[in-house]
Amino acid sequence: MLLAAGGLAVTGTPASAAVTSYIRLNQVGYPADQPKVAYLLGTSAQAGAAFTVVAAGGGTAGSGTVGASRGGWNTGYTGVLPIDFSTVTTPGRYTIRITGVTESPTFEIKPKADLYAPVAGTMTQFFQTQRDGANVIPGLLGRQPSHLADASATVYQVPAYAGTEPWDDTIAGTLTPISGVAPVDVAGGWFDAGDYLKFTHTTAYAAGALLVAQRSGSADTARAAEIEHAVSWLDKMWDEDTGVLYAQVGIGGGNEEADFIGDHWAWREPQADDAVQDTAGTGSYYLKYRPVLRANAPGAPLSPNLAGRVAAAFALSAQTHATSDPARAQTELDTAATIYAKAQTTGVGELVTSFPNGYYPETVWQDDMAFGATELALAARALGDSRAGTWLTQGATWAKAYLDAGARDTLNLYDVSGVALTDLVTAITAAGATGLAVTADQLLADQRTQLDAAVTRAEADRFRAAADYTNFDATSHALGLIAQAARYDAVAGTPRYAQFAQSQASWVLGGNPWGVSLIVGVGSAYPRCPHHQVANLRGSNNGAGAILAGAAVNGPNNEAVFTDLEEGDTAPCPADGSDAYAAFTGNSARFMDDADAWMSVEPAIDFTSTGLLAFALLGVGGTTPPAPVVKRDTIGVWRPSNATAYLRNDLSSGASDIPGFVVGGSGDVPLAGDWDGDGVDGYGYWRPSTRQFWLRNALSAGLPDYSYTAAWATTADVPLVGDWNGDGKDTVATWRPGDQTVRIRDSLTSGPAEIGVKFGASTDTILVGDWNGDGTDSLGYYRPSSRLFALREQLTGTASPEITAVYGSTGDKPLIGDWNGDGRDTIGVFRPTGHQWHLRDSNTPGNADHSFNYGQDTDRPLVGDWLPSATGSSVAQLAAANGFYANPDFPATQWVAANPGDSRAAGIRSALAGKAGAAWFGNWSGDIRSAVGTYVSGAAAAGQVPILVAYNVPGRDCGGESSGGAGSPAAYRQWITEFAAGVAGRPAVVIIEPDGVALVDCLTEAERTTRYGLIAHAVAAFSGQTWAYVDAGNSSWVDGDTMAARLVQAGIAGARGFAVNVSNFFTTAESTAYAGAVNAGLSTRGQAAKPYVIDTSRNGNGGTAGDWCNPAGVKLGTPSGVSTSGAEFLLWIKVPGDSDGDCGRLRGLPAGTFSPDLATWLINGT
Repeated sequence: MLLAAGGLAVTGTPASAAVTSYIRLNQVGYPADQPKVAYLLGTSAQAGAAFTVVAAGGGTAGSGTVGASRGGWNTGYTGVLPIDFSTVTTPGRYTIRITGVTESPTFEIKPKADLYAPVAGTMTQFFQTQRDGANVIPGLLGRQPSHLADASATVYQVPAYAGTEPWDDTIAGTLTPISGVAPVDVAGGWFDAGDYLKFTHTTAYAAGALLVAQRSGSADTARAAEIEHAVSWLDKMWDEDTGVLYAQVGIGGGNEEADFIGDHWAWREPQADDAVQDTAGTGSYYLKYRPVLRANAPGAPLSPNLAGRVAAAFALSAQTHATSDPARAQTELDTAATIYAKAQTTGVGELVTSFPNGYYPETVWQDDMAFGATELALAARALGDSRAGTWLTQGATWAKAYLDAGARDTLNLYDVSGVALTDLVTAITAAGATGLAVTADQLLADQRTQLDAAVTRAEADRFRAAADYTNFDATSHALGLIAQAARYDAVAGTPRYAQFAQSQASWVLGGNPWGVSLIVGVGSAYPRCPHHQVANLRGSNNGAGAILAGAAVNGPNNEAVFTDLEEGDTAPCPADGSDAYAAFTGNSARFMDDADAWMSVEPAIDFTSTGLLAFALLGVGGTTPPAPVVKRDTIGVWRPSNATAYLRNDLSSGASDIPGFVVGGSGDVPLAGDWDGDGVDGYGYWRPSTRQFWLRNALSAGLPDYSYTAAWATTADVPLVGDWNGDGKDTVATWRPGDQTVRIRDSLTSGPAEIGVKFGASTDTILVGDWNGDGTDSLGYYRPSSRLFALREQLTGTASPEITAVYGSTGDKPLIGDWNGDGRDTIGVFRPTGHQWHLRDSNTPGNADHSFNYGQDTDRPLVGDWLPSATGSSVAQLAAANGFYANPDFPATQWVAANPGDSRAAGIRSALAGKAGAAWFGNWSGDIRSAVGTYVSGAAAAGQVPILVAYNVPGRDCGGESSGGAGSPAAYRQWITEFAAGVAGRPAVVIIEPDGVALVDCLTEAERTTRYGLIAHAVAAFSGQTWAYVDAGNSSWVDGDTMAARLVQAGIAGARGFAVNVSNFFTTAESTAYAGAVNAGLSTRGQAAKPYVIDTSRNGNGGTAGDWCNPAGVKLGTPSGVSTSGAEFLLWIKVPGDSDGDCGRLRGLPAGTFSPDLATWLINGT
């Protein structure tokens, strides 16, 4: 968003009248075909009150009367009364209104899959935030690489603990490394909860839940990347050579003498640990050089809970790769089998979960063994492995042992039977097996017993909650019941527990006494202050912008556990220390949204993975939403002397990051706004003399995307920009000083104003901003005479501004922007004298949080988010604005610099040097993460999009001129994972394996399957992080339909798109036709059409089929840029002037070697 005429437009919501009764409901919504019940939290006397269901347009969609109270909640709320509105079935957005009493939050009615698949998608973001190591995803909270020393970590003996409580992590004495054990690589993985420890026990559970969600629920490419991240880390934690499973990375506590501290003794961001310089064994040393603790000694058996669940994770991964990459799947199956066989199942003592054990005091392990054997059997069956029957027998045996033990719990970290037993039913049924220790019917009967008991508990509860919310992990248990119910119904082929699952989802998502969704970022009211270090130190505290999206928190708990709540080192949240939910404590249960309240709002990977599984199962057939775009405003100036805008991508002094471009002319007013909702601001201008708006999406000179006359305006009006309705798109308005009225139109079209708001005084500067982070802009004003900023949170009405602050000096120009990316706009000023910028991160007086100089004294300040992230359409936006990255090591550029006097240099300098093209990476690139990271960092510093080519698949080019590649499939998977880590989620275009899918005729059928699996692995490595395109060859090799079939096997669904004509010569028109044929083939196979890119490096004259090696007569094509039709981008992917090999018109020059002769011929087309 950008400043217009001294003001900027942003959000606000109408203030609510005080209420004494509340409607609690599922804030996400209700399936259209299921019963719909909300609850009035009020008094028993309100039974029989009339309610209406109000549609988004204001019409009445349904009505009825409030039911009889199900019981009182506390002394303040003596009635909990059901509101049954099941008769409303039409999809849409609604509220429930009890006139004169209260109104509910907005909710939706949709098909079940469309409601819940997006919830599962949002929960994937939590796992992205929890990533450790170098391959992090910045996300909403701006994560940075952390704990890089884990790549060479020391293995220690399990310490002795000084405390008497099993959870006391104070260490007695010092830590002792295990002699003779080399450092191990345990980098990566997920943080366990709000801290930074990593546990095999919890990660295996979470990875298993995500794998079941991906296999049996709604699929998600971003989730697939998280699964890959976790399984890769589990593979590191297993040392196949010694038979050792490492159980934990890091220590929670320090020692009694406080010689050193542990993870739980310091509140900080994770990357701070990498800067520790304390000497060995002192201070914070173990925060950087984190001890690794093992679960077993070499040759010793494994704790059965670990053996079972870790084996299950690898076996589940094998199931997902059985078709796409059978070689990998077999390796994973063998790993799972080896780990499973090490289980100690007699004389079992204290189970190994964590150190100390009191962190996760599990006591039952037979369910884990059943889980491991069952997933091994299913994986073996998928691969045709003869061991399937043996594992099926073992699974049934351990399931019988679990049933006989009599210990029952809902699906959660401590009991995996909710998945193990239903999967065992599937395995028994598929095999047609008889004579086992248990039958499928017995297993289903046990699940029914558990679920029926939960249904009975729910019917007795006022809000129909089946979980015990007076104990820890209420959220996790409720989510586990949803998953169990959904899995039972899917396996048994019945809707028996569908309504029960829906009622528990409603409780989790807001239909509880506190009216809070227990998943951050889901619903309209959710925890704002999670007990999570990154969220607390980097995030917002208002529930908008930089939030811990997708995290499931502990939830309500027994009110007695809050009596020992102590203030910690957290950043205060809420800022005023208040308890917004105190009035709703009742029935011995309390929920507290406070960063210190770990017993209520700490998230964890086990809670969240259970929830992700639950909503993925409910959301089968639905689609997940795109990752959110993080918006953070920076600045720019418009120079009246030349009508040119100069924009910065940072809040600092320096040169313009975006090449200057003309905006309007003399007398025009520059504007900025996100006209198309892509998360990046475009620009425009208002011409008062003609009352015209002229608006463009791209930050470059060109024709407007929207141009019209504001029929409602006069030539004296002042333009404003804002997102008035919260749809993510900015539109324009005007303010008339003469009548102090803002006139707003919600579309970028001519016509009458739709909203009129009288606001401010004639001498004020009107401001627009989202003061409360709700996604909708509202108004404010700046009064120059008193330097007063006055901001109102509601757009309409006559209420006085709620926020006031005096800031700046006389003569300053007011600014509004979201300077820190927390989702809220705050104040600032531009001081013409010295072209100074002073910006605040809060709407309060005080010293500037950001101060710098930029521009000239006579410039007009601009504000907007010019720099996109790697999601949405932002890569194209960045490329359109700033172009593609010109590789400083481009061969032509280097050759010209080294040979300035050569007769060919002038032509090469003009046509090739300094031009944007691809950088190719392969087995010659050394440390691939470092090489890619350095290259992408160079592009990021230039504000441009790099083009990278991954070219290292084993057996590439079928032994031709460019043969080679990684030494094995496993080596390639590691290499491409490191490649993706180097990109690190930054804007980039990656071309995946030229010829890798097209040239497979030299491979056996098994080798082809492996090849497609490796390409799919590469796609997953980049999925959700950057735009990757799988090479699809050209029409002279493979027809479009055949290529489509191959691309499906290679995982094209998870890629941005595909590339054509790489290193070839077919014209853009011919390549476009071929791409159309590929997309047609994808369509016939149920796949969506994909964007595509064309290599235009040598297609200016076209080419001849089969004449591919240094042919004569070919010519440079269109330089790298955004395409205006057909292809998404036209790119120089093949490096112009590089040889195709020792063949064609130029002999003796290996492939990939630059030749000034080839370059000159290419320039001239000879």
